[in-house]
Amino acid sequence: MNRPVTGWRPYRTPVPCLYLCGSCTHPGGNITGLPGHNAAAAIAEDLGIAPWWNPLNLEALWSRLP
Repeated sequence: MNRPVTGWRPYRTPVPCLYLCGSCTHPGGNITGLPGHNAAAAIAEDLGIAPWWNPLNLEALWSRLP
């Protein structure tokens, strides 16, 4: 939650238009792509635009598994 520094908003820095994504941000250094996805969502929010991607509904996908 407090990556990289307590008090910073998630994926944002005190430097205008500078965002973080990678192992230093939530959910950490694993191979999921989630830090980049979450940073893109923060950027879209700051720009006041709707996300241009369609997030997957994992519950619906899991229910279709055999």
